Amino acid sequence: MKEILERLERKMDAGFAQVDRRFEQVDARFEQVDKRFEQVDVQLEEGRERDRGFEARFDRVDAQLQKQGVLLEAVQGDVKMALEGIIGNREISDKGFADVMRKLDERVQPIELVSRKFSRELSPRAKSAAKRRRS
Repeated sequence: MKEILERLERKMDAGFAQVDRRFEQVDARFEQVDKRFEQVDVQLEEGRERDRGFEARFDRVDAQLQKQGVLLEAVQGDVKMALEGIIGNREISDKGFADVMRKLDERVQPIELVSRKFSRELSPRAKSAAKRRRS
């Protein structure tokens, strides 16, 4: 009976040894899976860091675009005011020029009348002087 028990014990030891080897293989596989999960976690964290970097860049670009929009609106306002000033100055200068031309006409007109009268009076005298020189 002792032999039977010893054989049975050896078979059980062999079976347990085989189960232990299986457990070791399963443990090794779990370790591999754990390493893979750690790699995936590292990759996910790197991706998150990149996403945070992109988000920060987009936020900076958005802020710059908003600043540019505000500056563009200010420039548009300045240009509009400058154009209104130019139009106003043009109207004033056109009116001033018209006034100057009117005053000039008022002063030149009498001079033109006198000049024409003088030319009419001088013309017969100049002709007679020219005849005298030829003769």
